Amino acid sequence: MKKIYKLIALVLFTGAFLGCEEDLIIYDADNGQTALSFGQTSYSISIPLENLTLEIPVNSTTRSGSDRNFNVTVDADATTPGTSGEYSIGSITIPAGEFVGILAVDFTFANIAGMDGDTKDLVLNIEAPAGDFSFNDTVSINYFREIVCNDVVVTIVPDAYPGETSWVITSQVDGSTVAAGGANSATVNLPDGCYTFTINDSFGDGICCAYGNGSYTVDCSIINHASGGVFGASESTDFCVNP
Repeated sequence: MKKIYKLIALVLFTGAFLGCEEDLIIYDADNGQTALSFGQTSYSISIPLENLTLEIPVNSTTRSGSDRNFNVTVDADATTPGTSGEYSIGSITIPAGEFVGILAVDFTFANIAGMDGDTKDLVLNIEAPAGDFSFNDTVSINYFREIVCNDVVVTIVPDAYPGETSWVITSQVDGSTVAAGGANSATVNLPDGCYTFTINDSFGDGICCAYGNGSYTVDCSIINHASGGVFGASESTDFCVNP
C-alpha cells in the first residue's frame, strides 16, 4: 500500500515539560486522515464582458471510491472586498478515485461595481471536515473588470501658434482616415481594431516648449493610447481599441 510520509515537529507537554521531539505521521491514501490544500494560492484576473469561471485545483492526500465535496468560506477581512453578487462560489469537488479536484468560482462582468481600474479581493479558506485538516488552505483572488472602451478622447493643448497644429487617426488595416482635427479636442467613437494617431506641426517645432507648453493626449477611460508635445514636424503612435 502506498503511503505518504510527513515529518511534523511537535512540542509535547504532559503536565511537566517533557521535551521536544519529531513525530512521523503516516497517511494512508485509501483509509488515512485527509489533508486538503489549494494547488495555487493567489490569482490576479481580468473579468471579460462574456464573464469568467476560475477553476482552482485542490489537492487531497487521500482518494475515495465516490465523489467528495468540501466547502469553502469567504474571508471577510479582504483588503478591498468584492460583493457576493459579483461572484458565485461552488464547493470543492474531488472525483472518485482521484487526488485532485476543482473549486469553481464564477464572476459576472455586469455585476462588478465601481470605476474602471478598480480592483477587488476575494479570499477563500478551505473548510476541512471534522477529523481532517488542511494546509495552504487560503487562496487570494484579485479581480477587476476588463475595460471595454470605444469613445476615444483626443485632447489638444496648443502652443502660441495653434494654426500650425493638426492631427489624424488612420486605420492600420487600409490606411484610411477615420478622424481628423486641428488644435481642437474631440471625442471619437472607434470600432474595435487598431489605429495610428499622428499629430503634425507645420512649422516643424512641435507644440512644446519654445512657444508655449503645449501637449496632447489620446485616452479611453483610464487607458492612455498616446501622449506628448515635444516633437518635430510630426509624431505617430499606434494603438488598439479593445484588443
